[in-house]
Amino acid sequence: MRKDQFIKFWIAHPAAVSSSGYCDEATALFARMTALGETPTDARKTAINNCIVSLKAAGLFATQWDDLVVTKGHAAGSCLLNWILNATNGLAVNSPLFVADTGYKKNAATAYINTKYNLSTESSLFTQNDASWIMKISAASTGAGTKFHGAVNASAQGVDFCVVTNNRMNGATVIGTGYTNGWNALIRTSSTAGSTIINSTETPFTSNTSAALPSLEPFIFRLNYSTAFDVDTTEVNECYAFGKSLTLVQFETFQGIMNTYFATF
Repeated sequence: MRKDQFIKFWIAHPAAVSSSGYCDEATALFARMTALGETPTDARKTAINNCIVSLKAAGLFATQWDDLVVTKGHAAGSCLLNWILNATNGLAVNSPLFVADTGYKKNAATAYINTKYNLSTESSLFTQNDASWIMKISAASTGAGTKFHGAVNASAQGVDFCVVTNNRMNGATVIGTGYTNGWNALIRTSSTAGSTIINSTETPFTSNTSAALPSLEPFIFRLNYSTAFDVDTTEVNECYAFGKSLTLVQFETFQGIMNTYFATF
């Protein structure tokens, strides 16, 4: 952030900027990273701070997401932290591969990430009929398999990303199209409507009745309801988030802000 930009922001939001020059949310996040022994460099702190300030200005931070985890960054533990608050931080199970400034990659038959975000008991902005789950993916697989799941069984309610067309968002019926490289979103806007968004292409769905949120934590690279694991080992997760529904314009704005941050390193 340039000095003139900082001064303008401080005048408009004096309580939101700490004495360090970083916004309070960024300062708190840096403290949590440091507690893990993973203190970011000053350059990275500036980039993260600018990212958070931009997200807040666009209404795409704490008012949009319960859980925002940026898995592409400088260190393994820090890249499982929820940027919004110190809760529902992700958990790496059986050592999925972390590559700095690339993301988390499934590298073993039993490796996965537990989001630790319980859809029923820990959600606030994410609700049955107003919800979104987004993912930033690189090196996406082209085959079927267990990918990103928060469903109680193969056909019941929950949230479910798959490379084929059996995505679901708070409902049991197959909806939308499979995910691919880049930014992907599953969105619920009412009890019968919503959409999938892949990068900048939105595909609405209707007549897909929502169901009560299951009390479970979505997994990345593994099914919730089975011991089956994703057999693909090329896919990389760079970011995921859970929150309320958002429009295509909002999603594109979010993508732009996050891509600017990712391009810094």
